[in-house]
Amino acid sequence: MHEGGEVAALKHLNRVVNSLLGRNKFKKKGRKMLKQEAILRLALQEEGVNDELLKIEIDHINGRNFINDICFPIIYPRSFFTASEKLDKEKNIDFYFNGNMSTSGERKLMLKPFLSFNSLIKESDFGRLASKKTVYNYEYFRGLASAKFGLCPHQKDFVGHADTMWTYRFIESCMCKAIPLIFIEAPLGKDFIDGFFVVNNCLLEAVQYEFSLERVDKNYELCKRRHSFISNSYLESLHIT
Repeated sequence: MHEGGEVAALKHLNRVVNSLLGRNKFKKKGRKMLKQEAILRLALQEEGVNDELLKIEIDHINGRNFINDICFPIIYPRSFFTASEKLDKEKNIDFYFNGNMSTSGERKLMLKPFLSFNSLIKESDFGRLASKKTVYNYEYFRGLASAKFGLCPHQKDFVGHADTMWTYRFIESCMCKAIPLIFIEAPLGKDFIDGFFVVNNCLLEAVQYEFSLERVDKNYELCKRRHSFISNSYLESLHIT
């Protein structure tokens, strides 16, 4: 697909996706909704499930969702995977980061060594805006798809459980067929990354040779099974299909 047609198609998809939730659904009973909950509700709606009839609780620290008291991992909408599949996966850069660089978490310091490589490092708070929680950020995902490795720094000062530390960026890297690169200064949990092929920020010159299409394809399939309602029996466990 030509770039112009690709952009037009994804913009149309964004309009459809955003209309499903509507602007007023980002608050529930006076509280702001986390992205984790917003994309979960959108994922349910895209599968034809009325999320308003379900008991939904969010454990943001450990990256878990509870639907009718049944535990699920972080879930992304089908539309995000569909849109990502349409992206050009030609790998023009080695390392990519686009996101918040709060000084308290020392992300800027962790990302600094990558400026010496074929990298694209960009600071943005797009994902933290309440009105953007369920928006498919074409620029962001396209950047990830063009990279061999998606940089996934957590925050060094984040208080959480060592086994369950997680980040959206890890899932989104796998979704775009970029190998997640995690940081030894702020590691992700072994339960969260279990089964995925990952690299870390040691010996950056050598890590570039770890990229392969076979590895990113396997990561993508595991990501789709674990972090969506597409290729699993998650919804059947709720007895609502």
